[in-house]
Amino acid sequence: PLYLGGLVGFSENAKMAVRSSSYSGSMQLAVQKSSIDTATAWKAGGLVGFVSKGFLLVDSSSFAGKVMAMNVPGRLSLGGLLGETDVADSLVIMRSYAVGTRDTLMEVGFQPADTGSFAIGGLVGNVGKVPSVKIREVFARGALVLRDTLLTTGQEYMNLAGILGRDDSTVKNSEFLMQDAYYRGGFDLEGFKCRRQPMIFGVTASTNKR
Repeated sequence: PLYLGGLVGFSENAKMAVRSSSYSGSMQLAVQKSSIDTATAWKAGGLVGFVSKGFLLVDSSSFAGKVMAMNVPGRLSLGGLLGETDVADSLVIMRSYAVGTRDTLMEVGFQPADTGSFAIGGLVGNVGKVPSVKIREVFARGALVLRDTLLTTGQEYMNLAGILGRDDSTVKNSEFLMQDAYYRGGFDLEGFKCRRQPMIFGVTASTNKR
């Protein structure tokens, strides 16, 4: 796996607070060799890449730039602030934002097909197995771009959204709040083709609440 963040790449079993912090600049994941295992996990966020088994608070913080992933096989999670959190106690994001460079916040290209799954969000890529999620007073600005991409039946999921790409929590009675959250930018699917597998779009693309 590879975890990439503007401030923190990976955190585990920690109570982490990111307050009044920022990162400006672009980051890119790119693969030239096709021999990489398609089960590989790639997680990138403008501030934090991946949080596991802990608590994360992002308050009054920002990202300005572009997150790019090109020809990356495997499971991909990209977010303007946070790539992914899984098996965590709580996620709180408040009074924070992500803005793109030259009107683009995310740019992704997959070649060849059948190379995995992706969750892309303007602020958060993927949330999994988190009992409490609160996202309020936030915004994301900039296009989410899929370029020259052919996706067929190999993807387990494909989620693209302005705020949260995928909420994959399986915890019963979990608490989820999204309030005063705004996205402006749109979806650019230049050269994108999708066969059979459904794409899910929206402010919050996918949720698995019981």
